[in-house]
Amino acid sequence: MIDIKGRNILLLVPRHFDYGDQIAGVLEQNFGANVTKIYENIDQVSPVFNIRYKYLKQDVEKSATSYYLKQVDFSKKYDIILMIRASFVSNELLDILKEKNPDAEFVLYQWDSTMNNPNAVKIYQKFDRVFTFDFPDSEKYGWTYRPLFYNTAYVEKKERKYDIAYACTIHSNRLKIYKELKVMAEKYNLNCFNYLYATKLSAIRHSYFVKDEEFRSVKDEVKTKSLSSEEVNRIYNETKIVLDYTHPTQNGLTMRTAESVGHRCKLITNNKYARETDFYNESNVFIYEKSLDEVPEEFLRSPYVELSDDVYRHYSIDGFIETLLA
Repeated sequence: MIDIKGRNILLLVPRHFDYGDQIAGVLEQNFGANVTKIYENIDQVSPVFNIRYKYLKQDVEKSATSYYLKQVDFSKKYDIILMIRASFVSNELLDILKEKNPDAEFVLYQWDSTMNNPNAVKIYQKFDRVFTFDFPDSEKYGWTYRPLFYNTAYVEKKERKYDIAYACTIHSNRLKIYKELKVMAEKYNLNCFNYLYATKLSAIRHSYFVKDEEFRSVKDEVKTKSLSSEEVNRIYNETKIVLDYTHPTQNGLTMRTAESVGHRCKLITNNKYARETDFYNESNVFIYEKSLDEVPEEFLRSPYVELSDDVYRHYSIDGFIETLLA
């Protein structure tokens, strides 16, 4: 257990579901730290910046730096400055923070690949330690590989009434996988929980403007309200197998993958990097390449194999924080 009780932490984290709030909450409640939280994805939280970023393309870096500096409580001396993703963070901002907090440890965590967040490559040398969930990026840049986490507060022992759960935001081949799951469920008589999500704008676009026939064939099943983290985890408490489809441009393991570990669910995924983890066990994890047709019935029927306590601890949110701040 790391000792950061009473230490001041500046946390720059995306507002994405409630994951940033979870990290801040655990830092304060479980570790006793004093946290100043700033949302890093300004394009999602500041309408003015969003206009400048998307439409005007003017002084984005300067605007972002100004925005962040207004959010920082400079009456405090920070012991740790923890940034997650940091897609709009400039070297200028980091230099100012270092000048104001000369004794602070700077830690960066990437839950995007550098392909999706090239800014990480511009700023990472300003940090004392850098972590990433992307295995190729870890090898290329010498960063420490660290997958995502699950929240132990959401884990409960429940009856496993669903054979497979598939909750996803629609993109790339996820509808194709959904249709394959329906075929597999009928073939093997499986009870599945399915939740297909798209924003209202995306649903309208695919239904009426793009005229996406694949989308239109399931549009009555598509929800325009996303499940909360709490709702997703409640489903996983009652599920035997989590089905995952990782976007083709992403190498890092999804949050769903880490949650499958915490909830002691088996996992079906297309992400080959699951083999590189310490939770990989062919009894619990099946990696498909193109289609769910590859999944054998034996995998669907066989029981989950328990892992070591150390593995469950490592993938918990507490283990995540300990890795970053140890």
